[in-house]
Amino acid sequence: IKDQPLPWITLFNPDENTRGFEDPTARKFHVNGIPATYLVDRSGKLVHVNVRGERLGELLKGYFPDVK
Repeated sequence: IKDQPLPWITLFNPDENTRGFEDPTARKFHVNGIPATYLVDRSGKLVHVNVRGERLGELLKGYFPDVK
């Protein structure tokens, strides 16, 4: 993460015992594959899960029209 920063928020658990699918957040949101995508609106509401490609771009434009 330090060597290749990403333009989005990346969650990483430093505790080696609860990484990956054992991470509390992964368990809470039933992450069962990588990559997993979660689209969260400005209010913090989870609005879409596992959307990719062109459809993700369309949704992002709809939720965040002021962001380029």
